[in-house]
Amino acid sequence: MTSNENAKDEIASFCDSGNWDAAISALLRAIDDAPSNANLWARMGWCKFSMGAFQGAIPDLSRALELKPGGATTLYIRARCWEEVGELDKAVLDYSESLRVKPKADAFIARGLIHKYKGRIDQAVSDFEDALRFDPGNEVAEGLLRHL
Repeated sequence: MTSNENAKDEIASFCDSGNWDAAISALLRAIDDAPSNANLWARMGWCKFSMGAFQGAIPDLSRALELKPGGATTLYIRARCWEEVGELDKAVLDYSESLRVKPKADAFIARGLIHKYKGRIDQAVSDFEDALRFDPGNEVAEGLLRHL
């Protein structure tokens, strides 16, 4: 097994066990060796997101997207971070781009909730209906539609 494979296994093990500090330390070493690896930056952002360090996750996720544009999951996680730090318009942009790349009910629901919060009810309804198109019977989307 190569040292790169060992590092990936070590990082995965730390992430799987929720040992975020150790995962971040291992990621920092791996990023030093491969600073243009978008997956490492995305994983770093995921770790920080998982720790609740939303503001710190945003630059790492942004770097991953600079290196490899269009990562739907990376966009979705960054959107969640933007939401957590109160940057709702930026969150909507990232959710929208994530949905353009890979439509998923969760992203429609998240974006719809922001629209609802901002009083854009027609857009919220559209997002919740789109969520149901991708995940028929989604109880969250159904419940949100009932309460609009």
